[in-house]
Amino acid sequence: MKVSEPKLLLIHMSPEKVQPIRLLSGDRNLSFRAVPVNREDETVPLGMLAGAENWMNRELMKNMPESVPLTEEMLIICGFEDKKMDLLLRKLRQSRLSVSLKAVLTEQNSVWTPEQLFGELKAERSYMMSRKH
Repeated sequence: MKVSEPKLLLIHMSPEKVQPIRLLSGDRNLSFRAVPVNREDETVPLGMLAGAENWMNRELMKNMPESVPLTEEMLIICGFEDKKMDLLLRKLRQSRLSVSLKAVLTEQNSVWTPEQLFGELKAERSYMMSRKH
């Protein structure tokens, strides 16, 4: 699965956060496209939203996670090389741009909708928090 250019899918994100992320997208060391996802597209597969090639995998679609209505913002990182992703995360921290849930677009989750990914990330966070106590 390939994404033509590095992108950040900005899901359930306020305009106040979208703008600073768009400013970061112009950084010559990062150079990515910030893509705000409209509410009506929160049921569209992530691979399609990212414009990925060959994202549809019928085998992976057989065991889809449950959809959960979005109540938090998510940042989906698509098509970044490791060094660029590290730089992006560092710049987000330096800018004090906190996003509660972040994920990388993978072959596995490319067939999921934002609502399905949200359910998985939320469950994963709950599990990790329960292990801390």
